Amino acid sequence: MPASFMRMVLSPQQKQQKWSVYQEESSSKAWVNLTPVYSHKPLKNSNLISGMHDIVISDTSCFIVLDKINRLDILRNIYDHVFTTPEVVKEFGKSLPEWIVISKVANTKFQISLESLLGKGESSAIALACEIKNSILLIDEKKGRKIALENGIVVTGTLGVILKAKQSGNIPLILPLLEELKTIGFYIGKEIETRLLIDAGEL
Repeated sequence: MPASFMRMVLSPQQKQQKWSVYQEESSSKAWVNLTPVYSHKPLKNSNLISGMHDIVISDTSCFIVLDKINRLDILRNIYDHVFTTPEVVKEFGKSLPEWIVISKVANTKFQISLESLLGKGESSAIALACEIKNSILLIDEKKGRKIALENGIVVTGTLGVILKAKQSGNIPLILPLLEELKTIGFYIGKEIETRLLIDAGEL
């Protein structure tokens, strides 16, 4: 674990807070979270506990999905800063908007160690999230999310971004976007869709 981590543990009261975690297996064997998931491990900064997440670091999958439905702008609207890595850009396969900051990982040894378990894009995104305080990692894949949580990183997924956009008033409805996601092959189980619509106030 990087030395920059602060040795901080959640109090019993904080542990009892009901952080909602909704999961569903997609057709690509990726998993998604609707709301940020907080690790039981020591967190990087006390602001994480208070929910101050102005910075998001994205893995490749969310970029691909949102680009396919022409809604990459959602990330810009709900986060002050959007970061990614050169490895993710390479996997994405085309240019990203100028407002997305491309940053190299400083702790390359940590990144390389992750690459024995994950792809280069996921590994670099997790490593970068370890280095940027007050950040939240946007990742859908189950194994990558598990490793991120083990390293004290707060994670969310594509559906979590869409729900946050509705709850923050940046989109009027999530249902049309969910339907668009289905048309590009993004699987959303019925139970997950129902819970999404309830949380969005659309059911």
